[in-house]
Amino acid sequence: EGGTAACVIAGRLAKLDPSLSILLIEGGKNNHNDPTVTYPALYLKHLAPDSKTAIFYKGNKSDALAGREPIVPSGGILGGGSSINFTM
Repeated sequence: EGGTAACVIAGRLAKLDPSLSILLIEGGKNNHNDPTVTYPALYLKHLAPDSKTAIFYKGNKSDALAGREPIVPSGGILGGGSSINFTM
């Protein structure tokens, strides 16, 4: 998926070999005029379990977390995590 990290990698590849053609594909809905992206005060909507803008990855259960799985939210909208990073 695209986003900031993929753009950095694509830029580094292009710098290493300018003859390359690089295609970057992003998944997710368009973030243009999305109020949850435009207005940071609405950021909590991204963390809702039914969010259409975030993907929630679960890690392995850990003793350090009292047997719970860590949950890591990631951008599931155009712009990736940069669109839902709560302007932090």
